[in-house]
Amino acid sequence: RLGLDIDVGSGAFVSLGVLVMGWSWSVWIANHVLETMASGTSVSSGTSAVRLGESTQIVDGAPLPQLRPSRPVAHYVYVDDYGVIGLKRRTEEGSAVRDITSGIKKRVKAYGFGVHKEYFGGEAMQLGMELTADPPMCRPNQEKMWELVQSVKALALRSEIHSEVVESLLGGFTWIFLPVRPSLSIFGDIYSYVRHGRGQGSGPLPKSVLRELMIAAAIAPFIESKLDLPWSPVAFMMDASEEGGAIVQTTATVDELRAESRHAQRGGWMKNFVGNEFDDDETGETDLTDLPRAPRRRFAVFLHLFSGHRRSGDLEDWLSILAAQRGIIMIVVCADLGYGKHWDLTKKRNVDALLTRVSSGEFHAKHGGPPCGTWSAARYANGDGPPPLRSRELPWGLQGLGATNQKKVNESTQLLEADMAVNEAMHRARGFFSSEHPADPGKDPLPSIWNTELVQAMEKNTGSRRYTFPQCMHGSESKKMTTLTGNVPGLADFVVECNHTWHPSLIGKDQKGLFRTRRAQAYPSAFCRLLAQSHLDAILTHFALEEMEEADLEQEKVLKQAAADNKILPGQKVPIPAVSEAFDNLERWREITRWKWRREEHINLLELRTAYTTVQRISRDRGSWDHRHLMMVDSQVTLGAYSKGRSSRRQILYLCRRMAALILGFGLRCYWRWVPTHRNHADGPSRGQHLGVAGGSVPERVRVPLDDDAAGLPESFRAVMG
Repeated sequence: RLGLDIDVGSGAFVSLGVLVMGWSWSVWIANHVLETMASGTSVSSGTSAVRLGESTQIVDGAPLPQLRPSRPVAHYVYVDDYGVIGLKRRTEEGSAVRDITSGIKKRVKAYGFGVHKEYFGGEAMQLGMELTADPPMCRPNQEKMWELVQSVKALALRSEIHSEVVESLLGGFTWIFLPVRPSLSIFGDIYSYVRHGRGQGSGPLPKSVLRELMIAAAIAPFIESKLDLPWSPVAFMMDASEEGGAIVQTTATVDELRAESRHAQRGGWMKNFVGNEFDDDETGETDLTDLPRAPRRRFAVFLHLFSGHRRSGDLEDWLSILAAQRGIIMIVVCADLGYGKHWDLTKKRNVDALLTRVSSGEFHAKHGGPPCGTWSAARYANGDGPPPLRSRELPWGLQGLGATNQKKVNESTQLLEADMAVNEAMHRARGFFSSEHPADPGKDPLPSIWNTELVQAMEKNTGSRRYTFPQCMHGSESKKMTTLTGNVPGLADFVVECNHTWHPSLIGKDQKGLFRTRRAQAYPSAFCRLLAQSHLDAILTHFALEEMEEADLEQEKVLKQAAADNKILPGQKVPIPAVSEAFDNLERWREITRWKWRREEHINLLELRTAYTTVQRISRDRGSWDHRHLMMVDSQVTLGAYSKGRSSRRQILYLCRRMAALILGFGLRCYWRWVPTHRNHADGPSRGQHLGVAGGSVPERVRVPLDDDAAGLPESFRAVMG
């Protein structure tokens, strides 16, 4: 394309002496080069030396450097701009900021680059923002801000407008709104207009888009971030359930509040730096900063024993659908003789092979429904049906059975034994499991697996719980009392009393000559959906705990390595530290309010409304105006929406706009921190229970400590454990 005639074999190549605008790597290279030149700049300040490094660098998404007498400066690098911010005593003659700035300038010039547009003093223009020292404040460049306001006024008078003009205005407002991110919630329809209007030429501007721009122009003069806002001495936790919401509070020291707020979510990738000082190597160069890793796509493996053939609305169907909605790839292993002889669980070698797979942790969860034909109470109904094969006194087979019937009993027993063995193996592998069978009739001579030592021993060994309920409340046309057992907390949701006045009988044969009990063998779709949801909730709890454990291990590893090397690890990403254990003390918290919802909504909206209600209550106290506030929630949707300031979902965006009105109107600054549900003291009150974690909210793996030693657990855990 350059029109050069180059002999490929000659070794000649084309090089550029400047970065090409539009090349996707140009911005990163420019930014990294300037970072390298700025890092290592040092000057003497009073009795100590001040040196720029990772610990002084302001990085988007990372905790802000803390200015103090021993480290009075912080710096930033943005493509081809750099700046230094610092403290200076009024009686101090020199200035570390001026000295550091001069040092960077010398290093930049030494590499052959020029420096221009320099600002120094108590007021400076940096990255389109005005920074002032008296009072400490950050606000948009007023000249550019008023240009945007006037542009909107002019745009409102035109009958047609090009979408690129609107896109330019949107970019300008987005930048100047960053000091107060909740103001970004103003924009909604404008994004769709810009996206679909590219390349379409001029046209009339939709009223909803013009309205959003007019509102943006109206509040733009009020956008400012005061850097000296005091801390409110009160920290809040809030939670919502399908039943209601609750808010609790505690008093906290400024040091506690500052420590937590440093890791508050601000949108985008969070990056922490370990250590206090940055040591570059002898050449003065730094390592490349790691790029953000792509989010891990989670998957789960579910074992379904005696699954039968696939059908629409079955357990596998609902597991795949519900898991996909939660961002999980669900792999369902159907174990049934219809899928091959290797699933014949009457053979010991097949059972042993399956137990080996289960014990290795291959499966996250399991469900089984051993065949119930030989246990059916319908065999005792009348003489027209199949003969009884078992009794309550002789559950493993009546005396005098013929060879064919005895074989049926033996095979059914072997399948039940295999199901119980898999349950115990799942328990040892720390997986979730459930088994289903008709409920115990509770009278002679009717047999039931629930009255056998085999099943009772399994339940005792694994801590399983039974739940008995009528299947008619979950989609079955007959009542069919059913029992589930297992370690899945959500199984309790099956227990509902029957409110039907009539059920069709399962005794006898239908018009086709088939026994009516065959109709009740397959699980109804509603039953399958609730069972799938119960297992999926348990698996998600497992994932959450795994991620917490992995995060703790990764952070511990990085911290130990940093301590061993006695230096910071440039660009190393480590997990955001969890909320301090100081907030686990239940005695320091008190409940403010709780309420019940008047209508049903998605749990994410209920969590968002609870957080909004908290800020609304804060705004009613004049003493809380123009203060910083620490807010702790266990909903990542709430954390993301209110931290980012907006959402693409209209219902969430509506709540973001209401939140923005409070924050702008009363000068509030909220720092949002995520706290796990099993550490959220508002969890209990939101469910109509006591202050602290609600019973059943603490995952089994957390609630039951090893060796029954609860001494190392937070007080909120011990309260739940009793």
